[in-house]
Amino acid sequence: MTPIRTVAILGAGHGGVAAAADLTRRGYDVSLHARRADRLAPLQAHGGVDVRGVHEGFVPLARLTTDIAEAVSGADLILLPTNWPSGARGSVLPLTQARAIENQAFAIGVNRCGADPGLRYDGRSCVFDPLGSPLCEATDQEQVLSLAIDPE
Repeated sequence: MTPIRTVAILGAGHGGVAAAADLTRRGYDVSLHARRADRLAPLQAHGGVDVRGVHEGFVPLARLTTDIAEAVSGADLILLPTNWPSGARGSVLPLTQARAIENQAFAIGVNRCGADPGLRYDGRSCVFDPLGSPLCEATDQEQVLSLAIDPE
């Protein structure tokens, strides 16, 4: 297997756009997918995103699409930044695992934990290898996990 070079991000919310900008700056070939064209329109019109924080400046985002097949085509890694509320865990892990298996790519489901008015989030971020084997799963507590992915 070759090193991870191509990343598909399925979700163009704040987390997805931030991840796309960061990974693009690091030299990865990134596809950013959104279900709705209006979510991508401002990024397409601007040609990318202006980032502020640790890194400042403009980051061009070249591959923006509403076609999920186009987004995942050839991806070595699929990233699903989410806001899965508590109770969705029964489908979250199998769906992330399915993305890994059907695309023969590593898949990472990133979720939040805690609460906001009306909803609770139970974390449970997860990583699967291209065969669907679990590599890592977070608990329902706030935490930082680190995992070295070896494509070999």
